[in-house]
Amino acid sequence: MFEEFETSRKYDTIIMSHVLEHIENPALVLKKIYNWLADDGVFLVSVPNAKSIHRMVAVQMGLLKSEYELNARDNELGHFRVYDMNILKAQMKDAGFKIQESGGYFLSLYQMYK
Repeated sequence: MFEEFETSRKYDTIIMSHVLEHIENPALVLKKIYNWLADDGVFLVSVPNAKSIHRMVAVQMGLLKSEYELNARDNELGHFRVYDMNILKAQMKDAGFKIQESGGYFLSLYQMYK
């Protein structure tokens, strides 16, 4: 969908919440988004965090081999990957973005393993 979308319009704000992990070629999509933004535009993005507490606990418990391994729920949801901050920032910079602010938020420890 995003890979095929074309527009000459420029946007002030683009929000992408938990979408990049579902895209086969996020580098291509990020470059497109960069080109869709107005010169002073803002791109807000959130992705699953490979370094979240619940993933680190799952590794310690032997439920995952690494924080980056996709679990059954990730596969059900159509995830191709999870991100850590370094991976996301690198992909953003490669697409041309200047990162003004970054951070995270806490979700339920057992959300992925109900």
